Amino acid sequence: MKMKKKWMRMLTATAFAAILALPFSVSAVRGSESLDLTAACSLTANVVGTETEAVEEAELSQMAADNITVDLYKVADIEPVDGYDDYKYGSFGSYEQQGGTGLQDTANELLRSDSGTAEGWDLLAQDVAGVVRESGSLVPTASGSADTAIALDGPGLYLMIVRQAGLEDYFKDVVTEDGTSRIVTRVLSGHYEYNFIPALVSLPERMAAEDGGYEWVYNVVVNPKHSTSYRYGSLRIVKDLASYEDGNPATFVFQVESSYADDADRVGAGFTYSNVVALHFTGPGSQEILLENVFPVGATVSVEEVYSGSSYSTAAGTAGLQNAVIQVDAAGDDTVTVLFTNEYNNSGNGGGSVVNSFESNPEGGWTWTQSGSDSRGGNVVTHGAENAEN
Repeated sequence: MKMKKKWMRMLTATAFAAILALPFSVSAVRGSESLDLTAACSLTANVVGTETEAVEEAELSQMAADNITVDLYKVADIEPVDGYDDYKYGSFGSYEQQGGTGLQDTANELLRSDSGTAEGWDLLAQDVAGVVRESGSLVPTASGSADTAIALDGPGLYLMIVRQAGLEDYFKDVVTEDGTSRIVTRVLSGHYEYNFIPALVSLPERMAAEDGGYEWVYNVVVNPKHSTSYRYGSLRIVKDLASYEDGNPATFVFQVESSYADDADRVGAGFTYSNVVALHFTGPGSQEILLENVFPVGATVSVEEVYSGSSYSTAAGTAGLQNAVIQVDAAGDDTVTVLFTNEYNNSGNGGGSVVNSFESNPEGGWTWTQSGSDSRGGNVVTHGAENAEN
């Protein structure tokens, strides 16, 4: 039988950074002398590679058995190539019917050893993952836990999706360093967010044999590529104004402080935060300020109400200074709330307040923003100026 030379068909996904541009590592469990299109196949996705021992990978390893699901979508069957111990892809069926265009032609073109590149396969995987995300009706052919062999009913081209079990909104769009938008899937541990890249895996794989020939591998182990980032949580400051003096706008000012260094060196450099924020009221009710994705998970944040307005006092049973630890709850929510309650103290005092904020700008200077309210009306007054000098 004639044989056509072909490279191993583990279709890697390029990634955001150079560390993710390496191919999957593959190990063989059983080989075959000639292609068997009826053979059972399996795929094992080891989410933590043997070369990664960092603390962030340790958390990922702990999640693998119970909290990480690998979905395998059979995108296309494979068909024999006449006169060769080789195969090509058949119809992409539902994936082209539901929005994919030219998928089969593109895949077979990439299958040729002189044209298939990691970047090309990655772009095709992105297209197929986009169809899966937008469809809502396409379901995995098989699913299983990470680090476990997932049985498949036969050879084919499969889309591999690594996701967190129970996390509904696991698809995410990220922007790479070159400005390109990319689909990833999220896995969240207590301290980290892992972004996995959807990838196409073609089974069986043809691999070099020790005798100089090759063998078909039907049971394959891969290491899906991902990026890791530290999780940052949010702080919500809620102000309830139980009673209000008509005609005198009320301003409440909060000093927010945080200093954090992780014992396991997860963050790296120490984290410090100091800021003043304010809420302005023209009537009773509730308002809030959200400091979103500012504080590393595990950080303690101190919030003190340093100004309560000229006519308002802290309500009985509430505190003017509160501490909160940024953490992730059982539902995956990383926003922590602190509540302050005030009421009119019948003093009859009037007045106003101004909050000055300074933020560095790209030109090397500072942008000054001033906000406040006064007793003449309920509108918040804001204006700013730029200082070009350091």
